[in-house]
Amino acid sequence: MDVTLRYHALLREKTGRAEEPQALPAGATVNDALRAFFERYPALRGLEGRLHVAVDDEFAAPDDRLKPGARVDLLPPFGGG
Repeated sequence: MDVTLRYHALLREKTGRAEEPQALPAGATVNDALRAFFERYPALRGLEGRLHVAVDDEFAAPDDRLKPGARVDLLPPFGGG
């Protein structure tokens, strides 16, 4: 199945892309999408476990299943106050 990985802030800067397609097996999870991202960009592995993920504009948990055509937003760590 195909999904779209969308990169924000630091991730956009480091990858040089705003988004790109990613093929994943049927039944893939958010964790599978993250693994694919870090395989493609191993220099960013220092961010493992620190990224926020939204799927189709809703924050998602690592074990959430993805649907074909999903928009998977990867956001670097951020603070608030």
